[in-house]
Amino acid sequence: MLPMLICALIATAAGQAQTARPAPVADAVRAASAAEGTLVSAAWAALARGDIATATSKVAELKQKSPHGTNSLLLEIEINLTNGGPSAALDGYDQWLAGRKLEEPLALRRIATAILFDGAQKSANPALRLAALTALAADGNSAAQDMLRVGSEAGSIGDAAALAAAGNDAGV
Repeated sequence: MLPMLICALIATAAGQAQTARPAPVADAVRAASAAEGTLVSAAWAALARGDIATATSKVAELKQKSPHGTNSLLLEIEINLTNGGPSAALDGYDQWLAGRKLEEPLALRRIATAILFDGAQKSANPALRLAALTALAADGNSAAQDMLRVGSEAGSIGDAAALAAAGNDAGV
């Protein structure tokens, strides 16, 4: 009797193990719908044309569909960079982040790049300009490398050294 009871328990446990499945991932990761894709495309196209008003209205529609979506965040960062610069983009990111526990690395990278370019272009401090462009060039940013190349051709040893450190032949 005992061996039959053990066999029945093993069979029941094995059946339960086969039917137990983890919760679906679809709730955590949701693909954008076709309507969202259309809105995202239209917003980026409007930004490319310089039509900030249309891009802003498309972002508002996106936020209604997905309030914490990254598509609307990245678009909003670009709009804020155009309208108010890196500080406005960072403020918008902080508002989007409110209550969330995870950062959005792509958004932060875009803002950091804008802050470095802003510092390189607006600073009266040559050391700050060079440090910002060096960081951007080391990351492979071609616009920063072009700015360093222009400085190098104008005789700046610092710009030439930064180009060389980034592996650019013109700096060497």
